[in-house]
Amino acid sequence: MQKTKTQAEKRKLKMQHNDHLVVFSDFDGTITVQDTGIEIIDHCIGTARRKALDRAVLDGTLTFREAIATMWAGVDMPFDKAASLLDHVVLDAGFHAFHRAMASRGIPINVVSAGITPICERFLAPYLNPAPAGANATVRIFANEIDTREGGWKIQFRDDSEFGHDKGQQLRLLKEERRLRPRPPQGAAKMADSDETTPEATTNSTNASVGDSSKSAWRERLRGVPRPILMFIGDGVSDISAAKEADVLFVKEGTNLEKWCVAHGVAYEPWTSFDSITEWAVRFLNEEEDGGEGQE
Repeated sequence: MQKTKTQAEKRKLKMQHNDHLVVFSDFDGTITVQDTGIEIIDHCIGTARRKALDRAVLDGTLTFREAIATMWAGVDMPFDKAASLLDHVVLDAGFHAFHRAMASRGIPINVVSAGITPICERFLAPYLNPAPAGANATVRIFANEIDTREGGWKIQFRDDSEFGHDKGQQLRLLKEERRLRPRPPQGAAKMADSDETTPEATTNSTNASVGDSSKSAWRERLRGVPRPILMFIGDGVSDISAAKEADVLFVKEGTNLEKWCVAHGVAYEPWTSFDSITEWAVRFLNEEEDGGEGQE
């Protein structure tokens, strides 16, 4: 007689190939507490100069791409010396537990950053160890490269977008590859599928309203969304394109991305520590993997 599998055994089988959730996260100010780029740039060109370039972006005088290129051009020192300026930078205290929870289910964390790859690698080195044969990497980095030439560093952008790295592209590619397309969940108001619909109107239609993290609300809002669910975690202006594509959006409290979400009516879940994100993700995955049987 065949034994009935326990919930834990069924979940273990499903963990080998998870089809429920894909995780994307910003790096600077999200995974790290401090912004590594700002730490280096402020040391080299001064906070006042960097803030003046920030204002130029906000008032439309410069694109984000132009401002960032100018900032990095003001860095004129060997990479190792610049990296030593970051000795005080730390990761969010809850990131390790979040990584462990995702890795246990075979879910890689896709780090999409407007920063530079070698800096991301420096801080995420413990999570970049080669994965066992046939397994997914637990962290994947999508960031800009840098030429640390004398006379000023030259950033090598990932693409031709105004941000230099369109973070939303990774989410759009995944939607295309897996034939995903955003649509309102069951029971939600149907949105017109027309050229007159604005990106803001269709963005994150599946997200819970601000502060609404109850299990029943999230379950209902995601009921009709194709799997896997696309989660994005961020804090800054460079995260806007990814925020527009996410099914579930976690925005750090008190940040420019939160201001943008409020101004444009984009629903999101506020956070201050990865601990709350881990709690949500684990609960969601338990319910998905148990077919709704694992509700607490």
